Amino acid sequence: MGFDSKPLDQLLRGAGLPAAAGDGKLSITGLTDDSREVTPGGLFVAVRGQAADGHRFIPEAVRRGAAAVVLESGAPVPGQVRSIVVPDSRPVLARLAAGFFGGCGSGLRIVGVTGTNGKTTVTWMIEHLLSAAGVSCGVIGSIGVRWSAVREGSGNTTPGAVTLHRLFSRMRADRVAACAMEVSSHALDQQRTAGIPWAAAVFTNLTADHLDYHKTREAYGAAKRRLFEELPAGAAAVINREDPAWESFREAARRSDGKRPILTYGFGAKADLTVEQLESSMSGSRGLLKTGAGSHWFDLPLIGRHNVENLLAAAAVAIALKVPLDPGLTGLKQFGGVPGRLEAVRAGQPFPVFVDYAHTEDSLRRTLEQLRQAHSGKILVVFGCGGDRDRTKRAPMGRAASEGAERVILTSDNPRGESPESIAREVEGGLAEGKTPWKTILDRRAAIAEGLREAAGPDWLVLVAGKGHETTQEIQGRREPFDDRAVIRELLAGRVGAG
Repeated sequence: MGFDSKPLDQLLRGAGLPAAAGDGKLSITGLTDDSREVTPGGLFVAVRGQAADGHRFIPEAVRRGAAAVVLESGAPVPGQVRSIVVPDSRPVLARLAAGFFGGCGSGLRIVGVTGTNGKTTVTWMIEHLLSAAGVSCGVIGSIGVRWSAVREGSGNTTPGAVTLHRLFSRMRADRVAACAMEVSSHALDQQRTAGIPWAAAVFTNLTADHLDYHKTREAYGAAKRRLFEELPAGAAAVINREDPAWESFREAARRSDGKRPILTYGFGAKADLTVEQLESSMSGSRGLLKTGAGSHWFDLPLIGRHNVENLLAAAAVAIALKVPLDPGLTGLKQFGGVPGRLEAVRAGQPFPVFVDYAHTEDSLRRTLEQLRQAHSGKILVVFGCGGDRDRTKRAPMGRAASEGAERVILTSDNPRGESPESIAREVEGGLAEGKTPWKTILDRRAAIAEGLREAAGPDWLVLVAGKGHETTQEIQGRREPFDDRAVIRELLAGRVGAG
């Protein structure tokens, strides 16, 4: 039987479900939780989602030719279609996807990276260190999917289970040896990653975010810890010892395997991986990376202490996977950074301009602190807050901007379905608590233009924060083209040309 079809009994048993008589004769040709994607002979899994309940679309799935349906309730299934009732369809979908696409453990070492900030940079650094040592590595995350010559968008930080396992299958077919992927709290809570045989997991840090979804910081942290609680025996846990929550993640990792290899990283002497003789400037960071097995000099062309922290996390993963560090550390000067993560924009202007994805209080505060350490002059920040997301972080982001910069321009981010004016009013509450001069210009292009105009000379640095790598702005259900980097280049070209 070819890759495109699997007997139903094989899929069910692989997912830990009982099979019925006759299931072995039922050939499944596709798998989806989206009724619009059902094709004749497919298996439809009804999932209760945030926006819609998949059980409502069972009749449509059957009309489209579904051969079998997995559902949570005893809702009637039209016709003679085989129905499988389960307590929770989310983990079942993930395990069915693993079976349908051939499993994800064979020949592919998968590393999950979770945390509030740093996930994207850590996954890209893992890719760099492994690839430099001759270990082909793919990446899945908020910027997209990449391996070999493949470059694709991903939609979510962590794709749905069916998409994930399809990607793993394609990587294996292209003989990719490892995959570093971002694992969001949403994905963990929704069990999109259930059953993945992780080779290692990384915890970067934990600060308040996504409280519109998780409601409490405790629930948010519990979702993140699930990655470590579900690690297979023997898989390594890599934990940031600098974060106040690090011990709770260590205990989560130990609960599932008391003898699990655990590597900690940080700037203190007690961490397994640490850095000495660290020197930082606007051109990057240089230091001595120390491990239990030796020391390695590195030259990282990225500014900020947090990027050194990210490098330590990636190095710990390489050690856990028994990949030599020297090739990747020696070649760090060729590491081009991550799009939209403290990305420098140069167009001949006499002052530095950076674009960053910072969209939480902690990430904005950290970014401004790193720039302050590297830049001796003044900082102007242009930023906004997204709509239809956690409102509790808006005023704190205003405070962080006021405390970290000499001048602030508040603008629109991705307002989505909210009024930009109402979002701005909430942020202004935090800005008003500080003493830093600020103004509100809701048109993002005009706000960036004003920021560049106000940067009067080489003693200024401009940070445009919030959207980073994004190339669109979402307004009332529409996605309009908007790339902070492209806009900055256009504006600077006009400024420089006007001389």
